[in-house]
Amino acid sequence: MADKKFTGTAYISLNGRRIGTVPGSGKLNPGGSVRTPIMIDGGVAGYTEKPQHAEIECEIAMSGDVDIMEINRATDMTLMFETDSGQAYVVRGGAVMEPVKHEAEKTAAKFFGAPAEAV
Repeated sequence: MADKKFTGTAYISLNGRRIGTVPGSGKLNPGGSVRTPIMIDGGVAGYTEKPQHAEIECEIAMSGDVDIMEINRATDMTLMFETDSGQAYVVRGGAVMEPVKHEAEKTAAKFFGAPAEAV
């Protein structure tokens, strides 16, 4: 049997405070550059680039200590995305994309910020 660890859970922190996320719900799009090919009659001649922001998605477990108003108001957050398989990334200048809703058991959240940096 291989001893290779695969990601099962992502731990997400907002300004240094870990939020309780539902296992398996964490997703990171690290952002960076979106490249668009430039075509000519002989094929691809090159490409253009434009920057893309990072996105972090998760489901937050709705315990009594989750303050959705605080999450919705916060801007310029430092977001950490850490996996149980050892990878860790920081996203600076973050905020929630749409207001987080108060729902039973869990609620979806999507954050954005500057392109992720490995830590």
